[in-house]
Amino acid sequence: MNNVDIDMAKKNIKQGDIAPIYVLYGSQKFLMEEMVKALSEQLLDSETADFNFERFDLMEDTIQGAVESAETLPFMGEKRLIVAQDANFLTGSKGHAKVEHKVDRLEQYAASPSDYTVLVLLVYQDKLDQRKKVVKSLKKSATLIPCTSMKTDQLVAWVKQRAQGLEVHIEDAAAGLLTEFVGSHLQILTKEIEKLGTYVGRGGTITPQVIEQLVSKTMEHDVFSLVDHVVHLRFQQAYQILQELLKRNEEPIKILFLIARQFRIVARVKELDRQGYTQNQMAQQLSLHPYVCKLALQQGKQFSRGKLVHVLDAIAEADYEMKTGKKDKALILQMFLLQLRRG
Repeated sequence: MNNVDIDMAKKNIKQGDIAPIYVLYGSQKFLMEEMVKALSEQLLDSETADFNFERFDLMEDTIQGAVESAETLPFMGEKRLIVAQDANFLTGSKGHAKVEHKVDRLEQYAASPSDYTVLVLLVYQDKLDQRKKVVKSLKKSATLIPCTSMKTDQLVAWVKQRAQGLEVHIEDAAAGLLTEFVGSHLQILTKEIEKLGTYVGRGGTITPQVIEQLVSKTMEHDVFSLVDHVVHLRFQQAYQILQELLKRNEEPIKILFLIARQFRIVARVKELDRQGYTQNQMAQQLSLHPYVCKLALQQGKQFSRGKLVHVLDAIAEADYEMKTGKKDKALILQMFLLQLRRG
């Protein structure tokens, strides 16, 4: 399979090594759009871009229409760029396309693609159906690029690479903390890294303290702070954060889910510490960044094992009450915090 990672593909594009057909698949649409942008910048000039760039939505447009466009000669330029999104016929999904796709036209095109066109197929699912004839055809002539969700270590490496591109350094702990606060939202991460890079300046260093000071608060960040306040018995501050989340119309069941996630991390880190694991070993075991494990370990020191079991039981009870509709969900969260305060 002609399968490459997206960083290598972009590097090849800058060097002029461009494939006639690309198939980008996965859930990370941000990475796909960056790839389309890189191709557009390399292939098209500003004066003729409008004539030689077309985008097809395969939920409403046919693949044969996209192929026909790919076979059309460029107008006042040397290359054409054709992007066809939602190519669900390359997966096992039945999809909900409003049109009928004649995939044999794509198979024919893949066997002998135009040398003046680059065709990009976007598939917003993590896997292609390797059994399909059209996929087998594309494997012979196209470059396949996974744009799937990243694991923690991959995400941290991606953050560090982004920072390096801005000529700033980000400490490992800061990169881990940033991904913990923001999650895997690459577009948001990019904006935050750019903001942090501007703050520290070229050649500067982004530390965990800078992250704490400047990163825009996300729901995950707020819940992390809420749990930290609970752990250190700062219930008034925890209650204030909860009220702020509810005022922002955040879904109570999601708030509870994130609280449960953080307390489970604390419990698992505490147990691994008891078994003699190092922070790096914990991080590997739990697919977390070592700095996140360090913070969870500090939080875990405030609880006995029995207390953590009590907290997790209270979370399970609150979850049950929410899902069965016994009480108002916001009230259940408030009562949950009150229960923790009483011990």
